[in-house]
Amino acid sequence: MNIEQFSNQLQQQVKAQAEALHAQNTLIKASRMMSVIQEAIARLQQYIHSYKFASLQEEIKFFKEIKPVLLSQYYFYRKQLNMAMADSFQDEQSRKSFYEHELRKLQQFIKRNQEFYRYCITCQTYLDEQYFTRKTIHFSVGKDLKFATRYDDKLARLLSVELIREELNEKLGQLQRTSKTSTISWTGNKTDAVELIAALHAVGSLNNGEVELKQVIKCFEECFNLSLGNYYDLFKKIRLRKGPRSHFLDALKEKFASRIKQMEL
Repeated sequence: MNIEQFSNQLQQQVKAQAEALHAQNTLIKASRMMSVIQEAIARLQQYIHSYKFASLQEEIKFFKEIKPVLLSQYYFYRKQLNMAMADSFQDEQSRKSFYEHELRKLQQFIKRNQEFYRYCITCQTYLDEQYFTRKTIHFSVGKDLKFATRYDDKLARLLSVELIREELNEKLGQLQRTSKTSTISWTGNKTDAVELIAALHAVGSLNNGEVELKQVIKCFEECFNLSLGNYYDLFKKIRLRKGPRSHFLDALKEKFASRIKQMEL
């Protein structure tokens, strides 16, 4: 079995574990996935010690396309675990500051390695032999010289940056959506809400009439903590009414007239 086939088996096992842990909370999933990936990397390292690359290109492919992908997942889950632990002890504003700080750190890492980053994302190959073969590695205490090159670990960290950045942006987005949540909720029935929304849309008083109905629906849901689901079914109920269809609007008109009359007294 060549190294690519063996690595693919390990990747499939890691993927299967991730799917099995899908429903678990972040702390449990991240900690378990770190153990799973550590074991996979250890097996890969052991395999490499008795494996002879068939060519220089096979060695480059392993250290450029195979090992970094697996290792990047470990770095991602490690950061995810750290974020989940930090979230447990911080309020909303502290979490926002923490996420923004982590994003700045990622950007600084990319900036420090921008030439190598540019080399990788533009699919260059002219320095592959220097970056991704073991013959150019410098001696380092504790480093397994058979299982490392000068830049495979750095590439893994850069790959993880994209995963971590996506996670952080999602968390910031969640905080932003939460902070915009209204404290006023719609407590009437959903059909009444759709009747009102349809009337506002039909009269053209929103964005000078240049707005789609689904956008108005979404805005109304966000403003009043409401989920209208399949609102077309609600429209259908209104259309099938016998007699006057604008029950809610007629009630509004009546209540408004009554309120104005009270104010005149």
